Amino acid sequence: MGLYKTLNKALKAPVEDVTTLKIKFKNQTLPLDVFSFIALDTLFIQSDELEYIPTQIENLKTLTQIHIQAPKLTEVPKELLMLPQLRVLNLNNCAIKVLPAMIEENCAIEMLSMASNGLSEFPMNIEGLNNLTELNLAKNEITSLSEKIYFLEKLKRLNLNDNKLENFDLKLNALPNLKFVSLDRNKFSEEEKSRIQNEYGLWFEEFN
Repeated sequence: MGLYKTLNKALKAPVEDVTTLKIKFKNQTLPLDVFSFIALDTLFIQSDELEYIPTQIENLKTLTQIHIQAPKLTEVPKELLMLPQLRVLNLNNCAIKVLPAMIEENCAIEMLSMASNGLSEFPMNIEGLNNLTELNLAKNEITSLSEKIYFLEKLKRLNLNDNKLENFDLKLNALPNLKFVSLDRNKFSEEEKSRIQNEYGLWFEEFN
């Protein structure tokens, strides 16, 4: 059981020994050899050229975490979201605006991070991630909350730091499990910050 920092080294090991894999490459798609690691638990991908993730990602049935940094990646396949053990999906520093529609399927993902994706609104189809407990949309261009958030009834943590919100109106009674909200470095006026602090008990790092 071990961590491998290159695909070449991982390919020389017994497939059942490769549980964590970190790969960096320049191709437009994932190397197909990745899908041979049947015991893979955690996968880190970094690529400036990656544009496409093959549907063969569904072969990684034991995957619990995937971390992708790929500024040209604009979508991920539904097969990724439907991996039965996947709990953490980190898509920071990508260019994804739309998630695959999950209408009747039960998505196991509990933590989604899409910081620095150039989002001007909540990602489309996020409401299908019905087991989500933590959502990070920091460092985007989001200007307002979305009604989609109320479909995420299990949500506990919400990070909207470094966006372009000018006001904040969240129905806390619709999200009974929400315990942590972070809103630092948005476009709130001092008056709005005061209102947020009084109504929601939230504090700002830069609040005067």
